[in-house]
Amino acid sequence: LVIASAQKTHFVEARGHDRRLRDQLTGCHNLPALHELVKAEVSRASRYESDLTLIHIDLQSLRAINAEHSDETGDEVLKAVAQLLSARLREPDTLARVGGDEFVIVLPETNQIGCKIVCDRIVEDLAVVRVPRQNGDFVQLKLNISIGWSALRGRKDPTPEAVIHEAEVDSIEGRQPLRLSLAG
Repeated sequence: LVIASAQKTHFVEARGHDRRLRDQLTGCHNLPALHELVKAEVSRASRYESDLTLIHIDLQSLRAINAEHSDETGDEVLKAVAQLLSARLREPDTLARVGGDEFVIVLPETNQIGCKIVCDRIVEDLAVVRVPRQNGDFVQLKLNISIGWSALRGRKDPTPEAVIHEAEVDSIEGRQPLRLSLAG
C-alpha cells in the first residue's frame, strides 16, 4: 500500500513537472524546456563532434489573423502549425513554442543540407493551413512566415543561448532563402 502511494505521488509530480515544461495551448515544449534540451544537445554534439541544427519559425501574420478573425482563430492556427510541424519530426527531434508566434525545432545529428530539406518540407506543410471555425466549418488562412537556422558543427564551445539566438536572428534578418509569404 505504501509503495502504490509512493508511485502515485511520483506520477503526479512527473505530470506536474511535464506541465511546467509544456506550452499549454499547443502541447509543445516551452522555452525553459528548450533551454534544458539545447544545453544537453550542445554538450552531446560537442563531445561526439556531431551535427546539431536548430530551426526558428516566426509566424509573422498571426497578429493580423487575430485582428481580422479572432484570438480563438489565432489559437487554432498555432495548434494546427504545431501539429503539422510535429508530424514532420523524427524521434530525436524536438519542437518548442518559444513565443506567441514563434517555434524552434531542434534537429540532432542533422547537418545544414538535412536542415534545408526539413525547412523545404515545413514550407510545403504550411502552404495550406486549415483551421476549424466555431460553426464546424474550416477556413484556409494565408501565413507569412520566416525561417532561420543555426548549425553547431565546427563551432568552439557554443552556449545554448547563442545557438538559439543565432537561429532567431537568422529568421528575423531573412538571411536564408526561406523567408516566404505563404498562401493557404
